[in-house]
Amino acid sequence: MSRSFDKQPVSEQLSVSYTPEEVLQGIFELTRYYSIKNMGMHAYMVAALGSDFIKRHQVPQAMEITMKYLKMMTAFELGFSDEVIKYYKELLSFEDAVPGEIRSEYYNALGLISAQFPGDDMALYFYKKALELTDENVVQDVIKLNIADYYYGRERYNLSIKILENVKLIDWPSINGYLNTLKLKVFLQIQDFENAKKAVKKLENLNKYKDSWVGNWRSYIFLGHFYSRINKTEKTEYYLNKLKDFEDFKFNSYLQGEALILEAALELSKKNNIEGLKKIIQAFQLLSAYKTVSPHLRGMIKNLFDSVVSIFSQLIAEIRSKDPYTASHTLRVSSIAYRMGEKLNLSRTQLFYLAVGAMLHDYGKTIIPSNILNKPDRLNLEEYKIIKMHPDYGASKLEKMKFPQEIVNVVLYHHERGDGTGYPKGLELYHIPLLAQIVAVADVFDALTTDRPYRKALSTEEALAYIIEQNEKLASKDVIRAFSECLREGIHQPDEADFSDIWSEILNTFLSHQKNRG
Repeated sequence: MSRSFDKQPVSEQLSVSYTPEEVLQGIFELTRYYSIKNMGMHAYMVAALGSDFIKRHQVPQAMEITMKYLKMMTAFELGFSDEVIKYYKELLSFEDAVPGEIRSEYYNALGLISAQFPGDDMALYFYKKALELTDENVVQDVIKLNIADYYYGRERYNLSIKILENVKLIDWPSINGYLNTLKLKVFLQIQDFENAKKAVKKLENLNKYKDSWVGNWRSYIFLGHFYSRINKTEKTEYYLNKLKDFEDFKFNSYLQGEALILEAALELSKKNNIEGLKKIIQAFQLLSAYKTVSPHLRGMIKNLFDSVVSIFSQLIAEIRSKDPYTASHTLRVSSIAYRMGEKLNLSRTQLFYLAVGAMLHDYGKTIIPSNILNKPDRLNLEEYKIIKMHPDYGASKLEKMKFPQEIVNVVLYHHERGDGTGYPKGLELYHIPLLAQIVAVADVFDALTTDRPYRKALSTEEALAYIIEQNEKLASKDVIRAFSECLREGIHQPDEADFSDIWSEILNTFLSHQKNRG
């Protein structure tokens, strides 16, 4: 296998004493061996060798289908979503030609993919077909467990529990491990800690005496969450480290996402809400390829956002007490900037940083004397110099609070201009972070279209004309274009925006991205 990816053709590496069918059968068996041993990357590499082999040799269609099936499943275990979906679509077209010995496995696999990845949702249809094609108790139990997991992912916990209770208890470590992992995660969601403890005990005994059961890493995730819920930090860290030590961790985005969720739980237990929030957003980004993000992540996001919102509320209240106009202005800018970010196809993480950065972009004004901040006439040169310090003031305060650097950069650079005339650093266009450019445009628009003591508001058309005229003196062409598109569609710009309303809208939009992928 180590020579299989050299330049030497595969046909010259393998002994001529074997027929292509015999070679491929050996590849099948080796792929399954590594899969059973929880060596996902090894299984994937052998399957890749098999895929390369069938491109160079004439083999029976049944063997080609089996190879595609194995390649899809090894990619699935590693979270390679694009490749999984590619093989899923190919295998659907081979339905009538699937070999009898793998037909039940084939439909079960299609059920797993359909349940997890964007596109159709035919999982239950495929699982039913899989059950009809096997009379083996072990295989039937695996399919039933997959169905229970399907309902768990859609928050139908009572139905999931009903299925789990009807799975036969047979002496197969992998079946019992999967069964009790599913029970544990369902019981955690419905906060049934007594039954959760029973599942924990069974899993820990199984891991102690049969620690190599297939998919044992899944138990580490939910054992970690259990101990996090009961505030046993050392045990949570123990299972987090077990997960990170798993051989395929560095290749597997799903495992990395789950590890980040556990890290977030640990940060929350230490009252490090902002750091916890960063990890949650990173986890959400890694898991975004899946049709349904696990309920434990969705629940944690909602709870975490509630706690972090209280922090933001205090910051906005601090701004409002100093200058009501600035508080409302920052919230409107946040709403406009978020819509611009969507037009620019920013990632979920970037959208979050953008919304928060925009919301706090003028936070430094809390340090500016009120007589300058609320002066009814135009500022003199000395007063303007003081006002120009607010990006530095705000960025410094947020850095001390350990806000992500992306948010700090928005606060620091939102008055930079593409032609280098901005402040505080005088950066030119391509040195200004994209998120800061977006906020700069939203900031200018809202400032121009609201009344101030020293001037009347411009109309929307006048403000747009000004921004287009400024073009790259203000921000990149893509940012200006995104703003123009938002304006054409209509921007809600209330006179007095409420923090909870703005934040609720952003949060719901953020969470709905995942829901709408299906």
